[in-house]
Amino acid sequence: MTFDELLKELDKDPELHEVKTREDGVVYIPIEIIEDKLNRLFPGWSTKEFKQLVGNNHVVGSLELIVPFPAFVGLVTRIGAGAVQIESLEKEPGHLKADCIKNAAKSLGNTFGRSLLRGQEEVIDSFEIKPETIEERIKGCKSQEELSDYYREVPTVQRNRSAITLLFKRREVELKVKTDEPVVFKAENKKRKGAK
Repeated sequence: MTFDELLKELDKDPELHEVKTREDGVVYIPIEIIEDKLNRLFPGWSTKEFKQLVGNNHVVGSLELIVPFPAFVGLVTRIGAGAVQIESLEKEPGHLKADCIKNAAKSLGNTFGRSLLRGQEEVIDSFEIKPETIEERIKGCKSQEELSDYYREVPTVQRNRSAITLLFKRREVELKVKTDEPVVFKAENKKRKGAK
């Protein structure tokens, strides 16, 4: 892969099926997808200097992610950090390191989720699509392919907003189970219960 081809790959936004949503509404790309992309784009990538610091009820970690760019650039190092609750670390020992790798990879480009949470507080300008229009178009998608195509049409700054991402993910689930009934995620149920 040439340097220009690599830069184009790094600048691509993640595909809709790569973006997941936690119960609390936070969007992320799973470590398996990040590692697959690292393997494809940077064969021979590695980590070093993984460090952990234990706090009262959490553990903070950091590491260096080393990726080989084409010959004239050489090795590039990115620092990644993460934090997890101690209970989570006991259940999933690799969780902290995975978070650190994901955090470091984000700085390499959009394909790793660099822009996933950006723009959520920005004001809609004249170049953006009205949220109501996006919602109607999402509801009108009749296949996974149509939904993915529309996802790529929506400006990045908008589709990275939690509410818009949630609409896409909800429709994706509806299409998978082939229902026109609205899908409600657990986080929405909690908000509804708390609102009463």
